[in-house]
Amino acid sequence: MAILGATMKHVATGSLAALLLLLTGCSAPAPLAPVRLTDRIAAVLVDDHLGHAFAAFPAAIGNEKSVIGATLHYRATSTRRLWSVSVTYGPSVPMITGRCEAPSTEAPQPTCYWQDGVRIAWFTDAGPLYFTASRRQQFVNLEVVNLTREEDPRKGSGHVSVDALVALAADPRLDATTDASLATRATAYPAWTEDPGCAHAAPIGPIPLPKASGPATEAISPQAIAAVVASHVAGTCAGDWNPVSPGPIGGMVYQTPGKEWVAAYFTTDGYYAKCRDGVTCTVSDGVTTSYSFGAGETQQSHLRLVRRVDFGYLVVHEASLGVDYRTRTFPVPLSVLRDIFVDPRLARRVDPALNLAGERLAICWRLLDDTGE
Repeated sequence: MAILGATMKHVATGSLAALLLLLTGCSAPAPLAPVRLTDRIAAVLVDDHLGHAFAAFPAAIGNEKSVIGATLHYRATSTRRLWSVSVTYGPSVPMITGRCEAPSTEAPQPTCYWQDGVRIAWFTDAGPLYFTASRRQQFVNLEVVNLTREEDPRKGSGHVSVDALVALAADPRLDATTDASLATRATAYPAWTEDPGCAHAAPIGPIPLPKASGPATEAISPQAIAAVVASHVAGTCAGDWNPVSPGPIGGMVYQTPGKEWVAAYFTTDGYYAKCRDGVTCTVSDGVTTSYSFGAGETQQSHLRLVRRVDFGYLVVHEASLGVDYRTRTFPVPLSVLRDIFVDPRLARRVDPALNLAGERLAICWRLLDDTGE
């Protein structure tokens, strides 16, 4: 009788719950309808696979309206140069589609292999890696730039694993339509910018930097060098001096988004430490000061200060347009460049607070192609 009573109680409870559900009209929520893939959604998916980026922007700059996708920029550190990945949904690049053959005998021949349905190709030992995965109508294409990698990426691909990149290219959410929940995340994606070239940035600075808070225990980063420059000069944006070469490390502040800037960098190349033909140059107390002048209003003129340091050379370098070779007057005075040149924060090893200040620098960071040289 006890078992029967318990059973009747269970049935009654279940019937009551069903009745309440019917009366209140409650039901399981219907799944959201798929949404069209957007540039920002593509950025969110890259972030899911490769980690948080410093900044992201549309992969199609210009008139490539048929391409949907994003480029994500991962900053340099004190020991690693910057790198980036672009993911697009659309037509594939003809030279890396299908077989590992170029469309003509004159074109460079890619090296490639397949992994989990994704084609991985490259043209040079240190050049970009290309990942291609087919979809019902188009392709997912990845271009990964500036990795410190082995000649064959299967032996080591530097900052990010090939497996992670393959998983990104194969992600079924990268398609013409995708999971609707991604749209909300994309709207709030914090790394997104519509101005990767800082074309609309207002001048700011000089920017004060925090005082040293401890011993110099970290290698200086490009962002920290840019921060030191920005503490002396105003500018519209900052950037990495040379993001491609593993040699020079430095930062720069642009007076305009294009060809006028002040940079500081360390290099092992003593090219600019010597006076050369065709360059106005003096050497005094171990410091080389040189001028070179461009013709007209569209070619850069350059002013450099160079001295030997314990691991190469320190260069402080200004480039400007329309400088009169007779007066040698640059927009940023020579006295300011000298202040940067002797700033003790420009050292091989620095207080971690300086690297952190570079990461948090309150000035637009230029993400498009470097214009250092």
